[in-house]
Amino acid sequence: MWTLTADGSFSMKSAWEACRKRNPIQPWYSQGVPRWGFIEWLAILDRLSTRDKLFSWGVGVSPQCVLCMDGMESHDHLFFACHLSSDIWKQILTCNDIHRVVLPLSQEVAWTVQSYAGKRV
Repeated sequence: MWTLTADGSFSMKSAWEACRKRNPIQPWYSQGVPRWGFIEWLAILDRLSTRDKLFSWGVGVSPQCVLCMDGMESHDHLFFACHLSSDIWKQILTCNDIHRVVLPLSQEVAWTVQSYAGKRV
């Protein structure tokens, strides 16, 4: 049986909180928009259905990057190596007063965790 809300009424949130298993918060987790968090989680686990994966699964798509039409659309290419996304990352870094090259996703996550440990990003 779950705990009712402070005013004694039932809520889905109170039922969910009573039923769910709590796991430790991952160091890469952000408190942002849930949809973004889900995509972030998929990206970190390299589970996004990029064109190179779809092509290898036999889905009738071209593996070519849809942003730049130059190179295979892999996980790292789509987010970091593609000149269009790389330019966006450079602008994001510059706007945050971070002056360094854009790294592959796993290294970006490691850098962020190390640089912002204990801080909200």
